[in-house]
Amino acid sequence: MSNLVVGGASLSRLSLVKTSKFLEESRVLGITEIDSAPLYGVEEKLGQILSGSKEFLYNSKVGRPLKIPITCSKIEQQVEKTLHDLRIEQINILFIHSISIDILSDKILTLLEQLRSQGIIKFLGYSGDSADLRAVCSLEIFDKFMGTLNYLDLGNYETLSNLPENQIYLKRILANGVFRETSCISKVRSRGHRNPVIDKNSYVFRHKILTAQEKVNLEQAISFINTKFLSVKKVVGMGSIRHLRQTSAIASRNQMWGERQFADWLENWGEKQRNFQWSVIT
Repeated sequence: MSNLVVGGASLSRLSLVKTSKFLEESRVLGITEIDSAPLYGVEEKLGQILSGSKEFLYNSKVGRPLKIPITCSKIEQQVEKTLHDLRIEQINILFIHSISIDILSDKILTLLEQLRSQGIIKFLGYSGDSADLRAVCSLEIFDKFMGTLNYLDLGNYETLSNLPENQIYLKRILANGVFRETSCISKVRSRGHRNPVIDKNSYVFRHKILTAQEKVNLEQAISFINTKFLSVKKVVGMGSIRHLRQTSAIASRNQMWGERQFADWLENWGEKQRNFQWSVIT
């Protein structure tokens, strides 16, 4: 089985027929774990296509959107909806999605433990970044931890490096997920803006800068992650069969950066990040 995990959000743009073909190709390639959430709007479609097939593992999330207060009843409703939409009896991993540790009350943690002990979920995870991820790692209740890590964003590197490999899920490993709502020059220009305002913290924008300045491509991005996290699970948004095949082929080579190259990048990452944020590609 591959260490790649299908990013469910990327499937939201595909039709039912295209999603079905994508999942069949994914199965053939051994990529049989799916990272989903009610927020992504794909779980009902996945249920229609897969009908809860045991050839796949289904992970889901609760907590977002943040405009909705997280309560025990909201968690139970989201879990029930996920089980119904995916047509499954058990969620492989239920991730608490980008919620501050301050909001995770004793009642919520007790409920999550009950869901796991009842077999409704197999593992309990947390998906988030920065201080929240660091704080949650100290709680024994969680089995899995998902955080952002790529050559542009190493903010979670120390936290994730201190975890056992079988507890780690990495996201945004290609630095191509949108970090803020405004993504890149081409997107805002397509909306008719002559002088677009660019969010320089956008992963898309920063990826374009890195590609232009450093010539780091898809293969180098995956090789970078493999240097220290070869065996961990990696969630990747692959919105087409071509991208799926390309990513799978590169990942299967298990290529890594040299130790010196990796160490130098790690040491100079802060300076590189500042440069990327203030560069402009036109």
